[in-house]
Amino acid sequence: CTANGFAADAIVFTTSSGGTHAGLIAGLKTAQARNQKQNQIIKSPQIVGIGVAKGVALNTAHVSDLANETLALLGESARANQADVIIDANYMGSDYAVATQAAADATAWAAHRGAWVLDPVYSAKGFSGLLGRDANGEWSAQQNVVFIHTGGLPSLFVTH
Repeated sequence: CTANGFAADAIVFTTSSGGTHAGLIAGLKTAQARNQKQNQIIKSPQIVGIGVAKGVALNTAHVSDLANETLALLGESARANQADVIIDANYMGSDYAVATQAAADATAWAAHRGAWVLDPVYSAKGFSGLLGRDANGEWSAQQNVVFIHTGGLPSLFVTH
C-alpha cells in the first residue's frame, strides 16, 4: 500500500476471542522492526478492535500474549504489550450475538453507501464502532481508516 501512496491511519475490525487482533499487532510489530532495521520511518496505524463479547475489554493481556506467541513463532524479537491492545466494548450491546440499533444503522449505511453485506450481530457491531468513533471525532477527513470485515455471514440466514 505504501508503495502506491496509501498509508492507513487506523485499522478497525470486530474482535471477540482476540486471534485477529493478536495477528494484526504481531504483523505491525514485525513491520516496525524490519523498517527500523532498514532505517525507514513508516507511519504505523492505530489498531482498534471493536469488542462484541462480554469481558472482551478485559482481554488486553490475552491479546498481547497471543501476539507475543505469534512473534516468537515467527522468530521475531519484537514484543507486544498491553498498551498496544485497543479494545472498544462500547458497541457490544447487551451480549454477544444480540443485535443493536447501532449495528442495524451500520448495516444500512454499508448497504446503501458501499454495497457491503454486514451480518447484524458481528461485523455490523464492528462497523458501528468505526462509524461511532468517527462521529465522535476520532479521525479527520484526511485520515485513512480501514475496516476489516472478518465474517459473521452465517447469521444473515437466521430468521426470528
